[in-house]
Amino acid sequence: TWIYSKNKIWYNPHSENTHYFERTKKLLHDIIEQYKNIYPGISIKSEVYADSIPGSISSQHPLCLLVEEAQKSLNINPHYDSGNTDGDISLAARIPTVTIGTSIGWNTHSLSEYMEKKSFCLGLKQVFSVLYSVASFYWLLY
Repeated sequence: TWIYSKNKIWYNPHSENTHYFERTKKLLHDIIEQYKNIYPGISIKSEVYADSIPGSISSQHPLCLLVEEAQKSLNINPHYDSGNTDGDISLAARIPTVTIGTSIGWNTHSLSEYMEKKSFCLGLKQVFSVLYSVASFYWLLY
C-alpha cells in the first residue's frame, strides 16, 4: 500500500444540532488518531480553521424583514428554512446573517452543481435589492 507523503484534506463539518456537530468533530479526530497509530511514519496534521457551530436568527429580525420586503418587491415568494450555509461562521459570532440564492439550482458546492440560467438575472436583482435595503436601513440608524 502506498500513501503519498503530502496530501491535504479540508473537512468542514456542519450540523443544525450542536450535539451532532461536536460528535462529528470528535469522530474525525478519532479517525486521524487511528491513522497516526496505523502509519507511524506518516505525519498527519489536523488544524481547525473555523468552528462554525449552528446558529440562527428570528424570521422577525429586521434583517429578515428587509430581505422579505426586497423579495416581495421582485415577486419572489420568501422562503425560510434552516440549513448549513456560508453564513454559519458569522452566525456563530452572533452577527445577524441570512443566505439568499442568486438562482434556482441543485447540489450546491458539488461536482454536479446545477443552475437554471433563466433564474440568474432575477437572483442578481434580488441581491442588489437586498443590499440597497440593508444599506438604506442602516444609513437611517447612523
